Amino acid sequence: QAARLYRQAFPLVDVSVLSDEEILTHKGVALMELVQKHIRCRDMLEWVPQLVELLNAGYNTAEQRNVVLSYILLNGHTLDLSQFVHQLIEQSPEHETM
Repeated sequence: QAARLYRQAFPLVDVSVLSDEEILTHKGVALMELVQKHIRCRDMLEWVPQLVELLNAGYNTAEQRNVVLSYILLNGHTLDLSQFVHQLIEQSPEHETM
């Protein structure tokens, strides 16, 4: 089955050209796509609302959310890390598990 998959051409998506609104419709992969698109932005606080929307949507497992959040904290940029984390926690109904 893997040989069949990798011998065929498969489409690649350039998330940098997709609008955030379109990405938000991609359900299970939307969180990863949004993070990949914005990970190098000047300040992650700018996209907290979209991130919170996806974290609260229930499309991803707790493990997937934790991996993405770890990736953001290790590789993202913000002028105020404590404010970024505070906003994520405050706006998440499952804040005890974040």
